[in-house]
Amino acid sequence: VRFDTGISLYVEGTLQAVGRSDAPITMTATRAPWGGIFIRPRGVVLFESTTISRAGAMATTLYAESASLTMRNTTLNNNTGQMIIKNGVTTMQQSVLRDNTLPYGAMLDVSVTDGATVVVENSRIGPNTQAEGGSTVAVAIPNAGSTMRMTLSGSIFTSSSGTNVLVNKIGRAHV
Repeated sequence: VRFDTGISLYVEGTLQAVGRSDAPITMTATRAPWGGIFIRPRGVVLFESTTISRAGAMATTLYAESASLTMRNTTLNNNTGQMIIKNGVTTMQQSVLRDNTLPYGAMLDVSVTDGATVVVENSRIGPNTQAEGGSTVAVAIPNAGSTMRMTLSGSIFTSSSGTNVLVNKIGRAHV
């Protein structure tokens, strides 16, 4: 799938991009960076054996808000933006987020106000080119009543200039 400059994909229902290890689905740009993928509240997305590259025209490659996002054997590389999760359920298994350029922030930026579950298993985040002091994974839980469940197992996190995993919490986090 080739996107033109600045074009984004908005998911308001269900999207399943299921490739095979010997024939992955590729989402990329025709010329310059395309916009990215934005999953709206209650959206459900499955990426399996999928590569997302050359996205992030507005510093965001993948954005999911109060949605269900599952990534298996998926690669985000050569993008110019981060992956942002706001609430919802996100599962990343055997996936790679590397060789991306981030103008600011973390490669995986999680913000929780209504509760969230994030699972990262047997995956790799980094190395990516980041602004000085940027962490690989950043989690913010700004409200005392908010809760989050995060599982990080069998994965490698590599920061180019900051911390690998940064949890900034007021609410409750189970890591």
